[in-house]
Amino acid sequence: MTKNNALIGLMILLITACTETKSELDNPIDCSSYMELENDVFNDSSIIYQNMGIIQQFDDNFDSAIYFFNLAIKADSSNYIAYSNIGNVLIRLGNESKAISKYKRAVELKPKMPEVHLALGNVYDYLGYTEEASAEYDITIKLLTESIQCTTNKTLVNGFK
Repeated sequence: MTKNNALIGLMILLITACTETKSELDNPIDCSSYMELENDVFNDSSIIYQNMGIIQQFDDNFDSAIYFFNLAIKADSSNYIAYSNIGNVLIRLGNESKAISKYKRAVELKPKMPEVHLALGNVYDYLGYTEEASAEYDITIKLLTESIQCTTNKTLVNGFK
């Protein structure tokens, strides 16, 4: 899947999510897990290592990026973002099978993160694993729909501020 196809796919997912959104009264869901995403806190050294890894990744220093992301995980094993970032780097290096394992670990730690499910779906799609890709895309649509619904409900309850 090319980068343009991935962007088009994400746009379709967002449009689908927006058009399928219902009010919480019609279809109640538990929004607490989506609100938790805003409040995730990792220890300070894990965040520092993670940020250093991101800088290295943007500079195309992939080995250094993986090194810092691993330090972030060593400092805080619950840092699902670092696992996901390692997956992103491994994709850039052409190591899809290892990327899948890192994305799966991120999903184990934070199952309601649509970005990781989308990335996992894209890798499966690229490798020709159609059923797995389809399942991950379905999860992504569901999570985006719920997230939009929760955000909409939060706005309606709190008013437009």
